[in-house]
This record gives sequence, C-alpha cells and structure tokens, in this order.
Amino acid sequence: MANLSSGGMGIDATPLIHPDNIVLAQDIAQHFQLVCLGIDVLTPDISRSWREGQFGIVEINAAPGVYMHLKPAIGHCVDVTLPILHTFFETGDDARIPIITFNYLPVDELQELIDQILLQHPNWIIGAICRDAVFINRSEKNLSGSYNTKVQSLLRNPKLDLLIAEYRESVFEQEGLFYDRSDILILDDPTDIELTLSRVVPEDAAVVIKERDAISVRSRGLVEQYNLGENEPFKRIYWSEIAAILQALAEK
Repeated sequence: MANLSSGGMGIDATPLIHPDNIVLAQDIAQHFQLVCLGIDVLTPDISRSWREGQFGIVEINAAPGVYMHLKPAIGHCVDVTLPILHTFFETGDDARIPIITFNYLPVDELQELIDQILLQHPNWIIGAICRDAVFINRSEKNLSGSYNTKVQSLLRNPKLDLLIAEYRESVFEQEGLFYDRSDILILDDPTDIELTLSRVVPEDAAVVIKERDAISVRSRGLVEQYNLGENEPFKRIYWSEIAAILQALAEK
C-alpha cells in the first residue's frame, strides 16, 4: 500500500462509506474546529462502521489536497471544490443565523424543542446547548472546554441554521454571553442577573418572560401580558412564539 505521491492509486469510495464513518468525520471536524479537513484512515472495508474495529485514523490534515477527488484513477469525479468555495465565500445575503436564548432549559425540554422545530424545518441543522448536554439536531455531542468555548464550537459549524443556548445566572455571570444578540429570548422565573439578558437584545427580537404565573410577551412591536391558565405549561407559550418568529425569518 502507498499514498498517491508514492505510486498509490486513487479510487472513489464515496458511495461505499458507512454512515457511522461520516458522523465520525463530522465530529472530528467539530472537535478540532475545522471547516475543511482531510482525514486519512486505514481500514480493510470503508463500508463497515468504525465501531466494529479494524479502523484507524492515521492523519488529520487541515489543508487537504483535492485533486485525487477530481481525477480518481477508478470511479467518478467528486467536485469537492464547489462546497469548499461556498463555505468560505458567502453570498451577499445576511449570513447570520437565528439564535434562541433561554435562562433555563432542561435537557428533556431542549430535545422536545429540537424535535418540534425539525418537524417544521426538516432540512435545518440545529446546534443546541444547555448546562447538561450539547446537540447537533438529535445527536448528542461531547464537546470539551468552557461553556462559551462549546457555544463557539457550535457556531463554527458552517452548516448551522439555528442555535439554541441556555445561559443560567452562573454561566452568564462567570463567562458572559458569547454572542452579541438573540432573535428570541425566553426567561423562566429569571433572577435579577438573568433579567439583564433582555437588555442586550435588539428591538425587533421576541422576548417572552414568565414570572410565576404572569407572562409578558414582546413581539412584532407589541407587548402582551396575561396569566398562565391552570396546569398550562410554559412551553406551549414559547413554542408558538418561536414557531412564528422562525417562520418569518425563514421566509426572508
């Protein structure tokens, strides 16, 4: 066996790659915060999952060559240059993604929210983080570093369509808010410190605040105030507000 520079033969194996191996490559890129990379592996059969063993990573290259993909000795041309160019050179459209910020969001509610949004936007890639977990869509990820480092890692994903982030008082006080604005802010019985999150959102942002049973909603230039009904869950309120705002943003 030899690499291309030593007389090896380039064979396009793209259709054969096991889905687990694709997810592994994505996770490696996320971990090293790389948008474009090449991963060299040794395996007798790329169509088998790395979980079965006999799969080793030899090298991770932050500046990979692309010619072998364009001109393989065997197999079809894979035009990897086009998605690379589209990733690094944005169009004239606004590249900012919507951000939803919570002060309190348990893992189970976060997963429910992801599912609800994906029902309406099945092709979206959603990055989500709370105190106890990090997700890309429904897949939980193991990211290292401080809380804001994890948020930064999610935002580095060039395919991300939406970020959902929980900022409790302890994190907000110690590390601050990593980004400079939220499109939607949801506050559930906020502390005085968490209430300051509402002061750093733009005028056109939606802000939903629950204090005991009292609800305040600022959205689309209007402010509504009312009380939750008996046994009415707070998530029913903010889910509907999120759906409306995201639909409007998607239609822009």
